[in-house]
Amino acid sequence: MSMRLAGYECLFAESGREALDLLDTENVDLVLTDLWMEDMDGYGLTKAIKLRPSLRHLPVIALTTDRTPEQHDKLRRAGALAVIYKPFKMPELVAAVVRALGPDSTSSGA
Repeated sequence: MSMRLAGYECLFAESGREALDLLDTENVDLVLTDLWMEDMDGYGLTKAIKLRPSLRHLPVIALTTDRTPEQHDKLRRAGALAVIYKPFKMPELVAAVVRALGPDSTSSGA
């Protein structure tokens, strides 16, 4: 599934495994991942992205309700560029995406 949000073209996956399969076939600029997903959690997805030479350049932003320092550190060690805590407001998420991709990123789509 695909839709445009906040000026970015967004692709959606139901699970971590589906997201990884999608990354093998689609050209994307950034990954937003929930921490808790079916099949493969956000840690596993982030690690898998960072282990693949063709994907390791992708910035990963993790979304979670777990605010413990341990989980934050675990996500960073897995390769997450940033962690956004739920509930969040759309401007906060868009700001993290802009920081990851650069201020001109919405003009080309993401």
